[in-house]
Amino acid sequence: MSEKKTLLLEILTEEIPSRFVPGALRQLEENGARILQENRLGYEKIIPFGTPRRLVFLASGVDKRQKPAVERKKGPSCQAAFSSDGSPNKAALGFARGQGLQVEDLVVEKVGEVPYLFAVKEIPGEYALDILPSLMKKLISSLSFPKNMYWTSERIRFARPIRGIVCLFGEDIVPFSFAGVTANNETVGHRFLAPGPWMITSADNYLEVMDRGKVMADHRQRELFIRQSLEEAAASLGGKVLMDEGLLQEVNFLVESPAIITGSFPEEYLALPRQVPVTVMQVHQKYFAVEDKDGKLLPNFIAVVNGKYNNMELIKAGNEKVLRARLKDARFFYDEDRRRPLVDFVEKLESIVYQGGMGTMLEKTERMKRIARHIMDITGTMEDEEVVLRAVHLAKADLVTQMVREFPELQGVMGKTYALEDGESPAVAEAIFEHYLPRFAGDSLPATRAGILVALSDKFDHLVSCFAAGIRPSGSQDPYALRRAGLGIVQIIIEKKLSFPLPLLVQFLLNALEVQGVAVDNGEKLKEDVLSFLELRLRHYLQERSFSYDIIEAVLGANKDDFLAICKKAEFLTEKRQSKELAEAAAAYQRVANLACKAEGAPLVQEKLLEEPEELALWQKARQVEGTIAGFGRGGDFTSLLQLLAALKAPIDNFFDKVMVMAEDEKIRGNRLALLRYLQKLFLSLADLGKLMPE
Repeated sequence: MSEKKTLLLEILTEEIPSRFVPGALRQLEENGARILQENRLGYEKIIPFGTPRRLVFLASGVDKRQKPAVERKKGPSCQAAFSSDGSPNKAALGFARGQGLQVEDLVVEKVGEVPYLFAVKEIPGEYALDILPSLMKKLISSLSFPKNMYWTSERIRFARPIRGIVCLFGEDIVPFSFAGVTANNETVGHRFLAPGPWMITSADNYLEVMDRGKVMADHRQRELFIRQSLEEAAASLGGKVLMDEGLLQEVNFLVESPAIITGSFPEEYLALPRQVPVTVMQVHQKYFAVEDKDGKLLPNFIAVVNGKYNNMELIKAGNEKVLRARLKDARFFYDEDRRRPLVDFVEKLESIVYQGGMGTMLEKTERMKRIARHIMDITGTMEDEEVVLRAVHLAKADLVTQMVREFPELQGVMGKTYALEDGESPAVAEAIFEHYLPRFAGDSLPATRAGILVALSDKFDHLVSCFAAGIRPSGSQDPYALRRAGLGIVQIIIEKKLSFPLPLLVQFLLNALEVQGVAVDNGEKLKEDVLSFLELRLRHYLQERSFSYDIIEAVLGANKDDFLAICKKAEFLTEKRQSKELAEAAAAYQRVANLACKAEGAPLVQEKLLEEPEELALWQKARQVEGTIAGFGRGGDFTSLLQLLAALKAPIDNFFDKVMVMAEDEKIRGNRLALLRYLQKLFLSLADLGKLMPE
């Protein structure tokens, strides 16, 4: 008889929002694996499944019994346990008796250099069926969701109310209750096509039973089926599907038995800007658009529905009717908007409050202009001024158009479209669209110089204004997308190679708020909070780039004003990780840093107090390279900078070998510590090399 069985846990619920399901499946796999391992139950493979109405944990090859555990308990030392003649005394006898052993069964092991008595016992494993009830309750309780519901007097939280639980270990029911529901072997099928109930006689037969219940439980198989069906349906229409991966994942977790319908809409709506019908179809109706081989939109759509019914033509007609109505609305909004040029909408921004206490959207636009000018000034890109300022002026105008009010997803898109139709330059129109980038993880960054500058002015203003208004992200809550704005700033600065001092820019932003009459309380603390927040986003960015932990700590342990320089330093240190120069510079820095921290008040070095030839030589060498180091650092010549720092190792070693730093004379001691602090600052022009871990 096999010593392993399949474990099945199926949580039947009311409809779970599609965006919740992928995260829940990851948790089922990770938490389930951890719980089994912690409880000494081996397994071969874990596969989670998910639909809108069920979350499934399926583990094959689970041990029928826990692996045995070895329990070790420390007793008295041998010196205390045995008499001078070597016979066990009361301490040894009492310890053995308390452990249910004879003295001769105890073992002797050293703790440090002292021998102790230990009781070593093997604890046999329990049967899996005896411990699985508590483990499965623990697994269900471990799942978390962006939003939860309460529906029982026990105040148990879950994404949606739990209506059934199936739990089998092989053929045996795992008996437990959760949220007032008792686990059994009875599941349900598709709500309309084959509701059931369906009995599961063995965990190994789960997918077979689901097939009979008209449920495609394996979401991977379901996604593949939907993808292939979409491609076949588009080909039958003479085109190709406009495959949106986010929409594909969403519809995958909206259905249990996917079926495809194709439909059409009047060609007149293709005269709308392309993104309008695409947005209506994808975002509002969850349909897939179709285009021809040249990329031109076709007057067709493909929808994924939950099951194949006898009245599919009626379902198709209903979907076509809804889509026509939505497109008709879009046509009306477009025509209404086009009665006036985009620039006429700018003054209406006065009617939109941006943030409480932070003025209107029109005032935000004026701040963005000041910020954009300032960034152009400090980055030497004033030649873009005319395009940038025109783009900033129009950037938010589409927010008060009827199209964007009805379809917020089109902000920026309609601004660009209307600007081009009004005869604005392509550079201005593109910057209007690009200033919202990146909109989500993995989205593209603005590509044009004007788009980069407008995007930065918008994101910096949004971040600082929210912080000034007391709005901060907390935990998983970030309703104003400040983390996204911060990460966008970091990505744009680094990947578009912009170098400027962040503290000065943040201070300028705070001043811009005050110019508009906004009260900024505790400005210095606010500036530090904004910079710390951006540093966290930079740390996350560097981690995503797979830089090692110690290199990230090293580059963030020095000057943090210039994010582009920090990233370049991380790349440089990674490249030079095995080099002799880096090893020598790190060793020299460590010797300096160990005592430099004792320099109180950072006094200036007084050359007249440098008594020993070795300290005078070190001071002269340091002064000699100081100006050169600053030049290399600003120019990004980190190779030459590292060579100069490594060259300080010999005079530093000579200094420590021949000079007593902590001299009795207070002035001499303070001067030598000041010299070390001075040297430390030179090294920090590259990084805090003391944070680097030895290879």
